Order: sequence, then C-alpha cells, then structure tokens
Amino acid sequence: MALSLSVVGMAGSASAAGNASAFHGLTPARLMDTRANMATIDGLFAAGGPVGGGSTTNLTVGGRGGLPTKLFGSGVVLNVTVTESTGTGFVTVWPAGQPRPNASNLNYTPGATIPNVVVVAAGAGEQVSIFNSDGASHIVVDVLGYFPSGQYFRTPSTPQRIVDSRPGFSTFDGKYAGGGAIPPNSKMLFDTFTRIESGSGGVSTAPSLGFILNVTVTDPTADGFLTVYSGINQPTASNLNFKKGQTVANMVIIGSSFEKASIFNGSGGTVHVVVDFLAEFTRPKLDPNPTLSFNPTVPTRFMDTRQGQPTFDGAFAGAGKVAADTSVDLTIGGRGTIPATGVGSVALNVTVTNPTANGFITVWPAGQPRPNASNINFTPGATNPNMVLVPVGADGKISIYNSAGTSDIVVDVLGWAPTLS
Repeated sequence: MALSLSVVGMAGSASAAGNASAFHGLTPARLMDTRANMATIDGLFAAGGPVGGGSTTNLTVGGRGGLPTKLFGSGVVLNVTVTESTGTGFVTVWPAGQPRPNASNLNYTPGATIPNVVVVAAGAGEQVSIFNSDGASHIVVDVLGYFPSGQYFRTPSTPQRIVDSRPGFSTFDGKYAGGGAIPPNSKMLFDTFTRIESGSGGVSTAPSLGFILNVTVTDPTADGFLTVYSGINQPTASNLNFKKGQTVANMVIIGSSFEKASIFNGSGGTVHVVVDFLAEFTRPKLDPNPTLSFNPTVPTRFMDTRQGQPTFDGAFAGAGKVAADTSVDLTIGGRGTIPATGVGSVALNVTVTNPTANGFITVWPAGQPRPNASNINFTPGATNPNMVLVPVGADGKISIYNSAGTSDIVVDVLGWAPTLS
C-alpha cells in the first residue's frame, strides 16, 4: 500500500530555542485498519469492517503511535487510504467535535485503492473524524508525524526541481539531470542538505531539520514501488507504488542529518524519477515568537470549478474547466480563517478531476514565473488528489497551471504558516 508522504530519518525530539519544538516525524504506525485480520499498533480500531456510505468514524489519535496524549489543536500528519470500495465517492477528515466541512481528502471509484496525506488538527477527545460518502469502504490510517506548538517550515520562492533522470530534462543547478533510469532493484543517491542550503530558491540559513519533496515516478517498465530516505538504513515502507507505464506523484519528508538521500527502485524494471523541493523544516536561531507556528484549520473549500459545486464563500465556484496551457490565480489571503497579511505558506489538498488528456498540475506563488515542477500528474478521466505546500504570492494569491486538455480543479485549504524572517 503506497504512502503518499513518508517521514524518514528525522529526529523526534529536537527543540528550538525557547518553547518551540521541531516537526516531529514518527516511524509510520497504523492507527486504523478496518479490513478483516489486519492489525494496528495497539489493537484499537482494527478489523471493524468496512465503513458504510454516509457514515462517520471518530478515530482516537492522541497517545497512540508515538503521538502525545494531549494533542487538541495540534496538527497531525496522517496517511489515509481507502480500498475495496463498493461505490464512487470521497473521504473527508476533520477535527472531531466540529461540523463536517465541505471538503474532501481523497476520491475513489469502485475497487480502487487510493492514498493521500492529510494534515488535520486533533479535535474533541483527541480524535479526528473520518467520513465515507458512498458505498462501503475499508479505510486504513497511518500516523506519520505531528506539528507541536512552535513548528516552523519555510518554503522557497518557488518549487525547485532537484532531480530529473529523463534525457533532455533539466534541474535548477544542472545536477542529477538526464542521468538515465534507475535500474531494477537499485538505488540512486542525490545531494540534499548542502545543495539546497546553498541556494535552491531562497531557503533559510537557519538550521534545517528536514526537507519536503514531491517525488514523481514515470515511464516504469514493470510494476513496483519507490522508497525515498535519508540515512544508512533503508526503511521497509514505500513512498509510492506504480504500475507499468504509470506516472505517479506523491510527497515525501526526509531528514537533513545526511548530505545525501537515496531513491530505491523496488521493481523488476527501470524507472525514471523526478524530485521537486517544496519546503524545509527549520529551527530559528533566535528566540522564536510562539505565534509563528503551523496553524491547522478545518478543511475549507476555496475553489471548485465544477458547475453547481460551492465553495465556503461562493468565490471561485462553478467557473468551468481550466483550459489547456492555462493558469488560474486563486485568492487565499483574507478568506475564511486565513489572515489577509503575514501568511507565508499554505497547506492545500488539490484535486484534478474530469481531465480530457494526459497532463500535469503545477501550483506556485502568484506573481512568480511558473517553475519547472509539478504537483499532480493525470490521465484522461482520472481523479487524482495530492497535498501541496506552497508560498502565498502577490496579493495573497497562488497560481494553478493545467498543462493539457481541460480539467476541473478542486482546492481545499488545510492550514497555513506565517511569514518567517
């Protein structure tokens, strides 16, 4: 089962000056698995049977899988997977005790297995609520880490391409470009810490605790999986699974303790890989202002191009599909719970649906040139979500580019981080 985001090789107890602490990456631990004979970390929420259509499950996260007992209001990073569904629908995750929002984290069709990363605040009873819209679906939840008070992450001015193995393609500094596909059951190494710190788009000079990457596999010649990690020991978890010929993109978090990271190709064929640097976790050198932390929100729909589909405030709703080779500037700042000023970055769930061609979606700060990077790859008729971390650009906006065909695009805001100087 693919992990949309993996937290590997990051210290779980590093702390900043004052009372701020770093993002806490955990060894992935299973908190829920409704399938028969499947286990969880502590036996709770295991083998309970499929979740019915229109049903909600309140999942206890506090005190499980390495999470603190008291989590209320803290952002929890989960990998949520829906599998063996009998209908076509969606899954929404939000803080327990709050009304269910008009938002989704992943979409599914009958029989499909779909994972995605979720950043959600723990709610009443240290729980999160999980809603299944249609049919009966098995749901699997793994915890990957959490944002305690005082977490900082910094994004570069735009996403930066740091690896592209395909011949004729470039990276921001020319390294790890066009080197050829990774052979079967082999790994490639690429520079991370020194290279990124030396200037890939304006990251900070404060101590880094880890990096957030968007990893894409393309042109695989056999079914398999990728594992991306920092350090000596290769973990048993996978970051993404793929079929022969498929293009799949998912997010990865790696630590900065080592100068290089590894990508392992766990298949009997060759694969090309593309890696975009999205953000870093950082520990400020000066005493931090405790308000400068990641702020998880109740998932809120900010954009839905589909006819007749609403957003929370009516803006950016029902405008119709985004045309090929076209960008839309989406206002983030000053809407809902997002401040009009002082927002550095936002966490989004971006979904492309009803596309008419093969293509990709890129999200970046408005007012900047479109980067050589992508967040989601799609095929005709598919519905693909992915979590996106992006700086807020000019006038509190982000830009969203559709490369080919026409596509409906849905954007839900999951949280924000203030500008960190």
